[in-house]
Amino acid sequence: MLRILAVSFLLFLDPSWKADLLRDLNSNNMETRIAAVQVLSTNPEALSDTEVQSAVITLYNRESSDPDWGGKAEFLDFEKYDDALLSAVQSIAIKSGRTDAWKALAEGNYNDDSQFAKWLAQQPGAFPILLELSDSSALDTAQKNEKNAGPNRNEILRGNITFVLAETCSLAGQHCDQVLPILRTRLADKSDWIKLAAVRGLGLCGTASDVKLLQQMEAGYINDRDWMHFLKTSEEEIKGRETQVKAPGPPARQ
Repeated sequence: MLRILAVSFLLFLDPSWKADLLRDLNSNNMETRIAAVQVLSTNPEALSDTEVQSAVITLYNRESSDPDWGGKAEFLDFEKYDDALLSAVQSIAIKSGRTDAWKALAEGNYNDDSQFAKWLAQQPGAFPILLELSDSSALDTAQKNEKNAGPNRNEILRGNITFVLAETCSLAGQHCDQVLPILRTRLADKSDWIKLAAVRGLGLCGTASDVKLLQQMEAGYINDRDWMHFLKTSEEEIKGRETQVKAPGPPARQ
């Protein structure tokens, strides 16, 4: 704690503060990285420096792509560290508009139905990146190398992004003309993970014509209880919205 306070104090008095901070953000020692991010939490002004921004984005990408990311959650301070690092990258993305910050956020570790995903879906600066990443060709290469494995990171990434795009249409009411064709195309994706994200996504923002597409898929999953659940749920969600749209208003007063 004393070290953190000392570094925090020197942040504005010692010309070498930035070099020390950049070194610590790039450290191979996790405790050192945690301390560096804590410095940023108490001194957010440091995020206005472009070199610090780049170091923070690089660190976020490093942590997100670490295969042992889940195992790190066992560390007492890791959750606070992870939240603080995420907050720093969000701040950079919003205030600077850096595309690499938005890309890092889109490619991070998150559940597609989380509050973070809903936040990301409503950020205008994120949409171009989400759109670009949704059509990544990296998935095909990864699938060839992992035929017998569960969903790989690229599949999970594209599945998340597919669903977040649906939330962009559903929550923000924007870009539906671009999002709906993507969701419909993803119904035929080679990856069940991505296909399922499209099914769920259409439940959020699909139209009456999409009910027929989902019903056509049922033939291939008639004996799969889980898939039938998702298909039927999305169909009912669409029908519910269509009914609300078509429902007549109250009669006019005479």
